[in-house]
This record gives sequence, C-alpha cells and structure tokens, in this order.
Amino acid sequence: MQKKIRYKEIGFEDLENLENLQKKYTDEINNIWTCKELKNHIKKKTSFSRVSKCGGKTIGFLLSLYSEHLMDIFLIFVTPEFRGRGVAKNFLKDIKEFCKLNFINKITLEVNEDNQAAYFLYLKFGFKIIGKRKDYYFMNKKKSDAIIMELNL
Repeated sequence: MQKKIRYKEIGFEDLENLENLQKKYTDEINNIWTCKELKNHIKKKTSFSRVSKCGGKTIGFLLSLYSEHLMDIFLIFVTPEFRGRGVAKNFLKDIKEFCKLNFINKITLEVNEDNQAAYFLYLKFGFKIIGKRKDYYFMNKKKSDAIIMELNL
C-alpha cells in the first residue's frame, strides 16, 4: 500500500528538518534558509508556508508571503524521489485557493531557467513571463537567468 502524502502549515518542529533537507540538495537550492530564517519567516502574520510529508518523512515545502493584493512565492522544493507525484501542484492549488478566499489577485515567483519541470508546471497553471534577471543564479559553477512570472487571479 502506498503511503499518503500529507500537507500542513510549517511548524517550529519542522524547521531543523527543512534546513537539513536544503543542505542535502545544495546543488539544487541557491540559498539555504537557516532554522532562524525559517522561524522568522513562519512567525510573520503574512506567511503562507507549507510542508509535505510521506510516512513521517519531509518530502517538500513551500515558502511565501502575501500582502493585501499580492502573494510572492519564494521557494517550492520537492525531493527528487517525489517529483512528478503532484506535490508542487498541490502547493500551487493551496496557494491559489488561499488567494481567492482572501481576495489576493496576483501571485508572483521566479524560477531558474534550468528548472524546466517547474517552469512548465507554472505555465500550465497559467503563469505568464513578465521579465528576467540575467545571470541571477550561480549554481554548480554555472550562471543561469531567473525567469520572473506572475499569475493574475
């Protein structure tokens, strides 16, 4: 029997796991959020941050902040073995639903041009390209552009 993937708001008990998860995948994550930074982030009243777990194991997370009319997604990460199983898609569905319920009419994010799976997922969700940050990412001794995207609700 396949274990069910669960989603919840990030809690203080998740912070160490999230920092360690990022450190495990430093070749994919540009800037590691420390426990202290994660704690400060989730304590904000305007934080919309989620973690996904399967069988007690942390498999992904979402970090974002919102204001009156804008949701800004900072990071969506899913471990490689759980990619393609709807985790990021569910994060996006949750954030979109939250925005609609709270009359937030725009979601913004940026994605590494080399992250084609994420890029095409965002396009599928209706995000549009609004700009680029040239050579924004430097990972694995390579520079890549950040593609800035937005979704108007």
